[in-house]
Amino acid sequence: MKKLSIYISLLFVLTCAKEDSQAPTNITPKFILTASAGAGGSVDPSTGTFIAGTEVSITATASSGYRFTGWSNGSSDNPVTVTLNYDTSVTANFEQIPVYSLIISAEDGGSVSSEGGEYSEGTEVTITATPDEGYEFIFWSDGSTESTRVITASEDLTLTASFINANSSSGLPIIYINTSGVSIVSKDDYVEGSISISGSDNFPDLSETDIKIKGRGNSTWWQGGIWGKKPYQIKFDDKTQVLNMPKDKNWVLL
Repeated sequence: MKKLSIYISLLFVLTCAKEDSQAPTNITPKFILTASAGAGGSVDPSTGTFIAGTEVSITATASSGYRFTGWSNGSSDNPVTVTLNYDTSVTANFEQIPVYSLIISAEDGGSVSSEGGEYSEGTEVTITATPDEGYEFIFWSDGSTESTRVITASEDLTLTASFINANSSSGLPIIYINTSGVSIVSKDDYVEGSISISGSDNFPDLSETDIKIKGRGNSTWWQGGIWGKKPYQIKFDDKTQVLNMPKDKNWVLL
C-alpha cells in the first residue's frame, strides 16, 4: 500500500511538470511610439503602444507664422508613416516664416492700388499703377513697364510708379531698359535685361523684349562718367526693328 502511494505521487509530479513545460510562448511584442513637436507646431498622434509591425501615420501641423521643415529621422513626408519594430521616437521640426516689408508709392501724375505692408515669404501681392487724366504710366523704379504686376515677397522692397504728362511730350520716342537693378559697369561683359520703346505716336512702339547690354567705346565710355551720359551696346536674340530702322541684332545707344 505504501509503494502504491509513492507511485501515485510520482505520477502527479510528472504530470504537473509536463503541463508547465507546455505553457504558451507565442506572446506578440508591443512597442512604444513617442512623437513630439519642436517650437512652432504640433503632431498627432503624440504617443501610443502598438503591436510589432504596426504602421502608424503621424501628421505635423504648423502654427500660424511657421512652416514644417522635416522629421528628426530625415523624412520630409507629411504625414509620415512609421513602422513599429522597436520603441521609436520622432520629432517634427518647424521654422518661422520670414516676413518682408513692401513699400509702394506713386510720383505726381498717378496713384497705386496699394501702399504695401508686411508679408510672409512667398505671399503674392498684386499692385497696379493708374495714371491721372492727361498722364501716362512710364515705369516702376525697378525698371518694369507693366502697370499691373504680381510681386512675390522674398525680400524687403520699395517700388515707386512714375508717370509723364501726355500733353507735354516732345514727340521723341522714350526707351526703357530694365536690368533688374544690375548696374552696367563693363564694356566687355553683357548684362541680361529687357527693352521697351514708347514711340510717342511718331514711331512704332516696341513691347518688352529680352536683350543683353554692355558699355561701348573708349574715351567716350570713361568720359561719360564725367558728362553723365555713356554709350551702350545692345544685342537682341533675333533681328529686331527699332524706330523704323531695318532689323538687326546689334544696336548702339549714344
